[in-house]
Amino acid sequence: KQNLRGLQGTPGNSLVRVDNKGYIYQQLTQDLPPTPGHDLILTIDSRAQKISETLLHGKTGAIILLDAETGAILAMASSPTFAPQSFTPRISRADWLSLQKDPGKPLFNRATNGEYTPGSILKPLITLSLIENGTAPSKEVDCDGASRIAEARIRCWSWRHGGHGRVAMITALQKSCNDYFIENGRVLGMEKITKTLAKAGIGQATGFPLPERTGLLPHRGS
Repeated sequence: KQNLRGLQGTPGNSLVRVDNKGYIYQQLTQDLPPTPGHDLILTIDSRAQKISETLLHGKTGAIILLDAETGAILAMASSPTFAPQSFTPRISRADWLSLQKDPGKPLFNRATNGEYTPGSILKPLITLSLIENGTAPSKEVDCDGASRIAEARIRCWSWRHGGHGRVAMITALQKSCNDYFIENGRVLGMEKITKTLAKAGIGQATGFPLPERTGLLPHRGS
């Protein structure tokens, strides 16, 4: 994890002789200049952060906005939250107990420690797995609005309109078609998909300098 020590600088000093009014009339040692601490440059975009916190106000959840090219965190918000200034210089016992007993768990950082169903972010990874395993991008699937797995019927978001119809890989990505990725994922198999997910870091710690949960990498039980 990243070491944040060194943000605080070191003071300088100088030994001098003063009179009874505090005026310096003799310098006994050469000045030792102060050393500034290291700068801390955040990747947070203040506007994006403010919007995220506004959107979460009164709700339970988290928002994380990343730079697609660098992975830098542009915004990170968790709700319900608490006022950080209540800990300065020291939080009162009453306020601390109130935070601990709050059913909304404001001390729980949902952005780094919450575990959620990944949803459509898996679709590009399934696409990569299809390509890695030799499935032609032009292979089409007929989306009628739902796919059945055992007794479960998993809808595509387009089910109200009867589905997307015949879709290929690029169109399926553009329209986020559930049927396409479910049907192709079933043919591809969990083992191959899991290998791709593992290479993408699913189920692994990111190295973020705050406490984090690694999430779950799907696998078959023993």
